Amino acid sequence: MPADADGAGAAAAFHDACGTTPSVHRANAFRLAGQGLRQASQRALRPLRVRGTSTWGKLGMPAVPTAGTTGEEGLVDRSADGRLVRALRSRARNITLLCAAAALATATVPASAQTRTVAAPVTEPLVVVDCFSQAQVRPEEYLLACGDGNNRLVGLDWDTWGPKAATAKGSDMVNDCKPYCAAGRFRSYPVTVTLSSPEPWPDHPGVQRFTTIRLLYTDTAPSPVPKDVTYKLVF
Repeated sequence: MPADADGAGAAAAFHDACGTTPSVHRANAFRLAGQGLRQASQRALRPLRVRGTSTWGKLGMPAVPTAGTTGEEGLVDRSADGRLVRALRSRARNITLLCAAAALATATVPASAQTRTVAAPVTEPLVVVDCFSQAQVRPEEYLLACGDGNNRLVGLDWDTWGPKAATAKGSDMVNDCKPYCAAGRFRSYPVTVTLSSPEPWPDHPGVQRFTTIRLLYTDTAPSPVPKDVTYKLVF
């Protein structure tokens, strides 16, 4: 058999013995192991030959020609004192050792290829402080007019929250105070809210609070407020 065909047959035997895997690394391991198997199997399965028929005659054992040979050489004893059985067992041991070597090669991961776990950066809590000095995170409502309650953000749906800003959509409920505030009517104005400029919250170590709020009215704005206005949050 040509050397290439020998290698293919050895690799096939190795796959039959060890199984297959879709991994590219294991495929490489099989290729290398197949080459080693070819050499090992050639040694293990080398025909058991004698130099002449006289030796076999003395032993009184039947002999048959080996395929591809002629003459007195190329005679193999298929039953004499268990040598063929030992050769087959040796081949099985070689296959087992190669399987173990391939498994070890694919299981070993170089230290340089190991993924290093990087700890996520620790961020400080980020809040907005309300009129009552309470910390809020993604509040659904937020009172703007702390003194009389005539201006309140409601229905806030937050798109983002930190680390530098927070944005939401909702409505600004404003008392028109007509004819006066106690008898006035609350009107709704669609608005986009942006909190920004986080700073450390005094007397609250490790906590950041937003210090500005921007209101961008997407339709009309309550008179006399401009459609785009920014306030400082002082509490």
